[in-house]
Amino acid sequence: MFDEAVYQELKSGLGTDLPEDYVTYMRGYSGEPPEPNSFWVIQDDWGSGIDELFVMAASEEHQSMLAALHWDGSPLKPGLIPIGGDGTFGWILMSIRPEDRGSIHFCCTWSEDGKTDVFGSQGFWKIADSFSGFIAKLGEMPEEE
Repeated sequence: MFDEAVYQELKSGLGTDLPEDYVTYMRGYSGEPPEPNSFWVIQDDWGSGIDELFVMAASEEHQSMLAALHWDGSPLKPGLIPIGGDGTFGWILMSIRPEDRGSIHFCCTWSEDGKTDVFGSQGFWKIADSFSGFIAKLGEMPEEE
């Protein structure tokens, strides 16, 4: 699933390489969402899940990391690129900004919870300092009461 030519095109288009922990994971990625696949957006308050991680391949344009070069979805904060989705209009993003390179963020339709960083019509939350940290924190979401 990992196409080196696609990764080189992505790096060229973004003007940077991607964090090594992410690239290593993607080199072995099967295309199926990890299990467990749930994560907290706000710890012990609400969360989401990974429906798909975009692949480093040219096929399936909407599921390819190349979509980051020509993103036509919800407006994203500068320096954040989409790496996956939750299947319900929420996006998992990675920072390529120097100040927090590799950190993982989540964005979805904004709601006022006092902890939301708003950009355009979307709320943004930092959910992990690195991709490997994000993957390590995946778990099962508790049942809603």
